[in-house]
Amino acid sequence: GYTYVTVSCDQETTAAELCQMLIQKFISNSDLGRFRLYCVHRNTERLLAHTDKPVKLLRNYLLTIGYTE
Repeated sequence: GYTYVTVSCDQETTAAELCQMLIQKFISNSDLGRFRLYCVHRNTERLLAHTDKPVKLLRNYLLTIGYTE
């Protein structure tokens, strides 16, 4: 099964920072280098760079498909 967790972050949070938050929620003593975030859309996935900003990516995508602020 899947495990879900909620973290509070803003649009400027990087993938590396988000991974660190998630590590602290799930496993307290893990190496950040072992974890990566992926952006998955339909049948395509892309490994996010540590400097990518996942929340900003999601927001921009939602705006392009018609959501408003």
